[in-house]
Amino acid sequence: MKKSICLPGDILMNIVGPPLNIIAIVPNSYNEWNHNWAITLFRTKAYLNNIFLHYFFCERSSVKSLYNETQGAVGQANISLSKCREFKIPIPPLEEQQEIAQRVEASFAQADMLEAPYESLKAKIEKLPQALLAKAYWGELIPQDPTDEPASVLLQKSRRRRPKAVKRKKKTVRWNWCFREG
Repeated sequence: MKKSICLPGDILMNIVGPPLNIIAIVPNSYNEWNHNWAITLFRTKAYLNNIFLHYFFCERSSVKSLYNETQGAVGQANISLSKCREFKIPIPPLEEQQEIAQRVEASFAQADMLEAPYESLKAKIEKLPQALLAKAYWGELIPQDPTDEPASVLLQKSRRRRPKAVKRKKKTVRWNWCFREG
């Protein structure tokens, strides 16, 4: 169990797929956690911001560069721990890492703010055809003329005006299927 201990703030990445490269930051709900064998752990040092590292891996190009080397048995993609140790991570100064992480989080917050009205509008649009049909059924789409005849009378008139359909003789097609044993 000692090899599977992870601490709040550690970065976890699944290394058995598909899919590969699912990234998470260990929350601080507990002092210590354990992870399973299909996950690798990245623990940051004082010079590396864990949120910056999280977003670095979320960008996915680091794992994509290994993808051709990761095909295991039956097409299952795996990343070895030795390959994880070889990741080249550009490490800018700590202040710059923090700024990058803040800007990414601000962009996500802005995207979330834009998504909420979109989802609300999308739900309304999906209900629109039903609402229109209901209004049409109840005659609420256009103002009604009280002198109009009932629909049943209009249908009878249109049936009387319509020419009778010409009856056509149906053709019967017969298929003869032959199966020969060969």
